[in-house]
Amino acid sequence: MTMPAPRQNLPPWRAWLSENQAVILSPARELSLGVLLALAQQPAIVRSARFVEAAQTWLSERAAVSVDQDAPRIAPSLPQDLPAEIAPSSPAAPTAEDDEIAPTPLQPSAETGLERVSQWRYEADIEEDTHAVAPPVTGEIPDWPDVVHAPAPEQEVPGLSSSLEPIHITTEFGGIFYLLNAALALALYGDFTQALSHGLTLSPWDFLALMGTEFIGADFEADPIWPLLAHLSGRGDKPPGHDFDAPDTWHVPPEWLEPFEETALLWEHADHLRVWHSAGFWLIDAPEGNPPEMAVSGVVPVPQSSEGLARWREWLAAYLGARLRVALDLEDDADLAPTLFAHTAHIAVTPACVDITLNLTTLPIAIRYAGLDRDPGWIPAAGYAVAFRFEV
Repeated sequence: MTMPAPRQNLPPWRAWLSENQAVILSPARELSLGVLLALAQQPAIVRSARFVEAAQTWLSERAAVSVDQDAPRIAPSLPQDLPAEIAPSSPAAPTAEDDEIAPTPLQPSAETGLERVSQWRYEADIEEDTHAVAPPVTGEIPDWPDVVHAPAPEQEVPGLSSSLEPIHITTEFGGIFYLLNAALALALYGDFTQALSHGLTLSPWDFLALMGTEFIGADFEADPIWPLLAHLSGRGDKPPGHDFDAPDTWHVPPEWLEPFEETALLWEHADHLRVWHSAGFWLIDAPEGNPPEMAVSGVVPVPQSSEGLARWREWLAAYLGARLRVALDLEDDADLAPTLFAHTAHIAVTPACVDITLNLTTLPIAIRYAGLDRDPGWIPAAGYAVAFRFEV
């Protein structure tokens, strides 16, 4: 009984580079081409931890397969029981006539067609990598909804054009992009000077989607910006943050407290230690720990969500709302949406840039004073350069 070949993981770029296209490539070259194609289609995905882990797993498996092979599989071998009249004989010395009519080995003739190219190898490839062709992958596509099920190059995102063509939309909530500068200031993500910074594993575009839902509500999800953010993050029809492993505990870094002049803290320890800042956010929410010395015992609000992404979003939104109120000199959360978010904007997306064009005459001076309207520039985790444009 023949045992089936072990299943192998498929590479994360399989949505854009098929197995038939990759069969003539060495693993190193397929890796390079696959990453380049993924960068052209969904650059944010390439920076995700899941993409890197999947690529490393695939490369390790291909390397193991190559080591096990005795010789490269250039073309299928002939059967051993061929009739005598067509069985191959010992090779004879080539003649001048043979040179005129026979193609050079390893150089396919112009009439071979794509279906034959996979059986040929170039001499340089064989000299560089004698185990470049691996057995066909028989495994199933892994659960990669944000990559494998992403649109192929010839397809279009529903409601949007191809990712290689410019995308243009008009939104009523163009101010949501100001939160990118807030996220950079809080070091949730690195800017162009911190390309190797390990911030949140959550896509910046999903960060905007989650905060938009928290601060604006259902109107945000009904706006054209909602499918655009899904497209930029590469998650398709999945909800924002579906693959983000949200922290189970919450601790505000000390540097986040610097803008707040007054610090009155309440603490409570029922099922969790919760410390509440008088500015309106949780300082600590963790199963165990000791309250700060200046904190006094009292009743602390409990997050509406008990676990997971929803609770983390509530923690972060509470702090971010308080920080924005200080920066914009606002009294209440109800003032945030009309002041910061509710600005009509035209969004233009190219393969490398996201340009947000707003009306300068309606720009609140508080946003400019806070520095929220500066150009974020290249954001490595987002995979795009982001710029604000203002017209009169």
